[in-house]
Amino acid sequence: MLTSLTNKDGLTLRSAYKDAINAALRSADFTTLKHEFSKLLNELSYESTAMFTEAGFRNIYKIMLQILGFYVWTEYQTAMGRCDLCFEGQGRLYVIELKIAPDRSKVPECLQQAATQIRKKKYAVSLQQPLTALAMVIINQSKKTGTNAQVRVAELQPVSCSTGN
Repeated sequence: MLTSLTNKDGLTLRSAYKDAINAALRSADFTTLKHEFSKLLNELSYESTAMFTEAGFRNIYKIMLQILGFYVWTEYQTAMGRCDLCFEGQGRLYVIELKIAPDRSKVPECLQQAATQIRKKKYAVSLQQPLTALAMVIINQSKKTGTNAQVRVAELQPVSCSTGN
């Protein structure tokens, strides 16, 4: 199935992305991580992602990160709610709250919503290991809007959370 969606097999995808993503995580370079996550999306055709909702993108990242060798969970349950995506890498747990923006103008609002949700639901509280919370916004702009269609990661930013409460 992966080969029909991307024209690449799992080994090819792994060799193309694993080192760059691990290097970005090691150095906490979230600009590079955003770029690599966008490239992962670009492996899929526009037709296969045009109608994706948040759940579709979340599941694509789950599959792609698993292929790259990460331990990944979706809809990760906490006492306060469920975050969209979690994965372990470089000795840390990464918690991602994902939002979809229909165009560039909605990205700041979606980014704020994701960050607020991370803080309110206390997704960044972990007793087991170091944790980094990330707010991610994907633009999924349809051809139907009369503009150029695009699917890309518009923002990926760490969210600072106080755990004193």
